[in-house]
This record gives sequence, C-alpha cells and structure tokens, in this order.
Amino acid sequence: LLSATTNGTFTTPILNPRAVSSPGSGRWSPFATVDLSNNPNIPRTARVTAVTVRGTFRNPLGNSRIEVQAAGRLRDEQTLSSLSNINRTMTGFRDSFIPVRNLWGVSYVTLATSSASSIENLTLDFRFVHDTFDGFPWF
Repeated sequence: LLSATTNGTFTTPILNPRAVSSPGSGRWSPFATVDLSNNPNIPRTARVTAVTVRGTFRNPLGNSRIEVQAAGRLRDEQTLSSLSNINRTMTGFRDSFIPVRNLWGVSYVTLATSSASSIENLTLDFRFVHDTFDGFPWF
C-alpha cells in the first residue's frame, strides 16, 4: 500500500456576513461563517496543522477576544490587540488534524460596554497535510 503526505495551504473567501459587531458587556458577537464541507479546491483528506484568522478590527476596544470554531466541536480563543489589523494564529488548532472541509465560524467578544466596534472582512488561512494520492482513481 502506497502512502505519502503532502503539505498544503488554503485561504477562504471573506466570511459571511462581511462584518459582525459585539453587543459589548461580555456578550459574544454572531458568527461570521464559511462552509468548506464540499469545497473542491481542498483535498478530501486535508487535516489542519494551523489556522490563522485575518481581518479588520473597527474601533478596537480593550479586553476583547476572538474565537474560531470548527463545526461547533473544536474552538480556540485568543486575545485581540487594540490594533486595527487582525492576524492571529489560533494555537489551539495547531496539529489538531481535524478536517479542513468543515463549517468554520469566527466570533468575538468585548468586555467594554460600548458596542461601537466590529470585526470585518475576515478570512481564514489554513495549513494542512493530506494524502498525496487523494483523488487518484486507482487507489
């Protein structure tokens, strides 16, 4: 039996909706989501080795956190800085080997009472491993 793995990358389109706002006071925003379950550009056997979330934090407030979730099963939270550019590698997904082909969501929370902030134009960058022979009909 032949077996080999290859590394790959995939960047999602902008998540839907394009912007979500936190109600403030410790309540989480709605999720911005992307469904990669049947994406033909991702090998069926692709398993996550790293996830990075990128986007824009409008009117950033202190005491904010961002969460990435895979199909409601596995989630990771990171502190958001007060910078307007979001670029966070979600360490909880490192070498998790969960399928990239999943429903993915991003949400955030701020402890500030103001709800004037939002996160916008979010994308997810995946690094993954997959079976080199995935998709070949003779295997």
